[in-house]
Amino acid sequence: MAITDVFKTRQFKSDIERLTAENNYLNSLLTPEMRQAVSINAEIQRLNAEKQSVQASVEALTQEVQTLNNEIQQKRLSLSLWTMKSYIRISVFTLPSII
Repeated sequence: MAITDVFKTRQFKSDIERLTAENNYLNSLLTPEMRQAVSINAEIQRLNAEKQSVQASVEALTQEVQTLNNEIQQKRLSLSLWTMKSYIRISVFTLPSII
């Protein structure tokens, strides 16, 4: 550990103590209404973060639904073509033969 690290550590501790004291002083100046406003603001921020998370989930699920709908559509088309081919084969085999 270099000597400059010791001075930086002392400076950091000093800054922490000063900022803690300043924070305590400023908190003592808050009225109950101001404390409630701070609490409400924190709740709004939490809810906004939750909203963004939910929106991201909805977008992902919407994309998944779209992908599955496309897959269903392709399967239906494939089934329809397969059914048509089978019908044509059956029709060809059941045609009366001309002798």
